[in-house]
Amino acid sequence: MVSAPGLSRGSRLNAGAAAAKGDIFLFLWPDSYLPANALSAIERNLELLPQTIGGNFHVKFKENTLFTRWLAKFLKLWRYRGRYYGNSGIFIRKKVFLALDGFRPYDLLEDYDLARRMERYGPTLYLPETIIASGHKFQGRPLKAVLTWLIIHSLFTFGVHPNRLARWYRL
Repeated sequence: MVSAPGLSRGSRLNAGAAAAKGDIFLFLWPDSYLPANALSAIERNLELLPQTIGGNFHVKFKENTLFTRWLAKFLKLWRYRGRYYGNSGIFIRKKVFLALDGFRPYDLLEDYDLARRMERYGPTLYLPETIIASGHKFQGRPLKAVLTWLIIHSLFTFGVHPNRLARWYRL
């Protein structure tokens, strides 16, 4: 683990990538669990499809509620539009990560921003293996989670800087 106090989330992720070895980077969020065959699935698929630059996995939530089941389906639909987050296990070829200048120094949406830039850069994979993510921050407040998500994405789309959004983002 790389420690980088005082830096944005994006900068900390870049510090971790700078210390990493290998030709493929996998960014796995805390409280997210890879399936046993995840690493071999990444390597196999990137080898079979050398034109692909990276991708992510399907997501399910550890908490099995009506909301988390809906959210998993929504994230699947959202992914087909080329949008995804770090809790889905973003993986990327090192050379592409460097070409994209890695994560931007954002405290929020740094993962979403990287995924969007990846989608513009080249073809990505959406692997069928499933990551188990934690939905604890949604428990007891699904409406607040959805409304916050809608507001944040709308403001980001209209050009509000993610670090400004991060100041009031709390679920």
